[in-house]
Amino acid sequence: MRATFSGGVALAAAAAILLAACPGQQYPGTQIVTFSLTARGVPGSLEACRDAGYSEIPDDAGFTFSAIFSGDDDGTIRWMTIQDYVRDSAWDGRVLTSPFSAPRAFTICGDAGVDEELYVLPVSLSQSQPLGIDVCPDDPLLPGAIPTPDPDGGIAPPGWFNGHFDAVRACGRLRDTIHPVGDKPCPVCTMEFNIKGPRL
Repeated sequence: MRATFSGGVALAAAAAILLAACPGQQYPGTQIVTFSLTARGVPGSLEACRDAGYSEIPDDAGFTFSAIFSGDDDGTIRWMTIQDYVRDSAWDGRVLTSPFSAPRAFTICGDAGVDEELYVLPVSLSQSQPLGIDVCPDDPLLPGAIPTPDPDGGIAPPGWFNGHFDAVRACGRLRDTIHPVGDKPCPVCTMEFNIKGPRL
């Protein structure tokens, strides 16, 4: 795949760009939390894009990448860095988000765009225990899929407390939609990945 602009997680993986964080990697602001995330295709979604003719779609084995979330000294998250690529990011107290759009060129369509949505749900230790070690819900974005914080019940929320981001791992969803951006027709399709991994 010849990319006209880099930075999309899934399609960068398809292009064999190394996504793991490198020693000495640079990121803006103060590092707040970093996760090593493994993405695996949601059943059926990768096939839809392959059937549309996009041969560059990642294989079913999935891929792993490190995501560094950084921002201000008070814990406000503003950016996500993957290797050399910095994207805007935000934290609403439940979900870390990082939307991204870029033009791309594919074998079947040289004038396409990709809209990417990345949703990372940090999981605290007390939330992780009822879920099970290394277990994420089928759709972690659904309300209640990750145990709801309940101080009286001993379930603490993830987040920035006393100068530290409290989370032991993360669950989430990565969604890429390919669409035309110019005069040439491009098949529209969306592929989705479930993501999970430990905090580094």
